[in-house]
Amino acid sequence: MSDLLDILGSRYPIIQGPIGHTNSPKLVAAICEAGAFGMLALGFTSDPEEAIRLVNEVRELTYKPFGANLMISRMPLRLG
Repeated sequence: MSDLLDILGSRYPIIQGPIGHTNSPKLVAAICEAGAFGMLALGFTSDPEEAIRLVNEVRELTYKPFGANLMISRMPLRLG
């Protein structure tokens, strides 16, 4: 278990699940500062600039490691 904690840079074996629109950079940073591993939900945005802004906001609030949940989906192909 300590190997995982070392890799994640966390004090406790808790990983916060990214929870869509209710997730925020402040929540992720607070979780990281409390010793767990925070995850930023980015699956709800398709704008790369918005994703970058949210990641940078977490970075401004904590120096602790955190994760980002990216959803990659295949767009329907329209023929004709």
